[in-house]
Amino acid sequence: MPMRILGHRGASADFPENTLEAFTGAIDQRADGVELDVLRCATGELVVCHDEWLDRLSGLHWEVLTTPWRKLKDVDVGSRLGFPRARIPLLDEVFDALPSTAVVNVELKCETSDDHGLSVAVGEKLTERRLGERVFVSSFNPLCLVRLAQVFPKLKRGYLIDPD
Repeated sequence: MPMRILGHRGASADFPENTLEAFTGAIDQRADGVELDVLRCATGELVVCHDEWLDRLSGLHWEVLTTPWRKLKDVDVGSRLGFPRARIPLLDEVFDALPSTAVVNVELKCETSDDHGLSVAVGEKLTERRLGERVFVSSFNPLCLVRLAQVFPKLKRGYLIDPD
């Protein structure tokens, strides 16, 4: 298997992390694909965001899991980090923006035993969009990967380990 270069949270040194600008920027910089983080919000949408709370990215003390998409879609996650204004995308929007050749590592962000349906929802999305060949799912939470494997055994998975 050839080595692949993935932009971590997109081209996050040059654009606000986990935004459409960062993902398309990584491809423009000749990355083979991207790594992204996905959470579920209060209304069930799959949102691409690393942090469970938006304090660092926006200065708002909002938890993604308990905030509806109608509020999240307008949050500025660029300015506070020194970039132009940018917004949190939906997972579908990222797949729509990337070329069909881009490899994608979808990291499930969940630190608790209850993932609120995140693992299965991501599996449904990847299956619905027929993305199994170029997408793999990773997580630091083994329970998420077990849930995904039980319902979608053909999806590629990777367990992440923090060396600390």
